[in-house]
Amino acid sequence: MTDPGQSAEELFGEALELPPEGRSAFLEQACGHDPELRRLLEQLLLEDARAGSFLAHPAFTPDGTGTLSAVGPPATPGRFQCGQLIAARFAIVRFIARGGMGEVYEAKDRFLQDAGVALKIIRPEIAADATTSARFEQEVLLARKVVHPNLCPIYEIFRCDQPTPPFLFLTMRFVAG
Repeated sequence: MTDPGQSAEELFGEALELPPEGRSAFLEQACGHDPELRRLLEQLLLEDARAGSFLAHPAFTPDGTGTLSAVGPPATPGRFQCGQLIAARFAIVRFIARGGMGEVYEAKDRFLQDAGVALKIIRPEIAADATTSARFEQEVLLARKVVHPNLCPIYEIFRCDQPTPPFLFLTMRFVAG
């Protein structure tokens, strides 16, 4: 058995360093007579496999200037183009990423002397569904009440009809990297 003082996190890290075919023997040795610890580690390994190997193939790497830059171009361009104006106010600077809820852009707020902001554009099918849209808006309102130095503040939420299809987006502080 391994060091009894080792945490599940440490054991999980060690297991990840092994090839998949060697993990079962490691878990047998590391967990000994603790079936709950083994189930926990097996679940963590399963979830890691489902999530994919972000650490092995990071989306961002240091660019030599101390900031992070995306690895390669996005697989497909975002919905909006550089220079495009959203809600007659936000000029798109660049597409950053796409996720389950939508797309993220860096933009300049023309009403605030071109202050940098992040736009999170919500997928049109979410914006089109009244129930999901209302739930999203409620979550944004609740999130605005949480203030902490490690959280990025949300400024506003917008509903926009142009360009079609209609969409929701929120603005928040832009944090490079």
